[in-house]
Amino acid sequence: MEIIDYLSPNYNERAINDGILPDILVIHTMSMGLKESLEYLTFPSNEVSSHYVISEQGLIYRLVSEEFRAWHCGTGKSSWRGKDDLNSFSIGIELIHSPSSLFYPSAQIEALIKLSKDILNRFPIPSRNIIGHSDISPGRKVDPIFPFPWKALALEGIGLWTDDFISNDNKAENMLKQIGYCTKDLKEALKSFQMHFLPDNLTGEEDEKTLKRLYALTKLL
Repeated sequence: MEIIDYLSPNYNERAINDGILPDILVIHTMSMGLKESLEYLTFPSNEVSSHYVISEQGLIYRLVSEEFRAWHCGTGKSSWRGKDDLNSFSIGIELIHSPSSLFYPSAQIEALIKLSKDILNRFPIPSRNIIGHSDISPGRKVDPIFPFPWKALALEGIGLWTDDFISNDNKAENMLKQIGYCTKDLKEALKSFQMHFLPDNLTGEEDEKTLKRLYALTKLL
């Protein structure tokens, strides 16, 4: 797997030597071209970066070394399983993707799978913590842009997925919290869950389909 260095100055210490190891992998999409995205993520005043960028052709660019804290989650703007300083605990991957594209190119997804497996070989990131930007920022972010192949990644051992629907009497808010979502805005949290695990049912409502899929996913935790 070839990785091209295109280093960004936008990072700081992760305090990895103090025992803080990445345990979250966040997947994003950039709605700009490759050149524009690389420039944006490496321009100092933007104060934004990620560890990796993957082009539509499957080229992998390293912007920030994994030992450092890239700035891809937004300080104080994201949350997962009660953590809000996610940059300190995560690795971020940006995918170049035009909103007008119907699919992610196979070369790009193949590169993402290879890179993700390589990262998972180095860090004990649990499947429940392989998530999208929309999962950690309900109502603020909607990436990775639909239709992202979460199921295909899960079949490769990257993240969680289920096709099951299981009846239950549990409340949506409790199940969302169990998975890891911030539920301050329950409707947006439901939408984020649906974008990831039920993309054909983007209602933002506690409908029967969503409740059954929520419970089926909690059974995998």
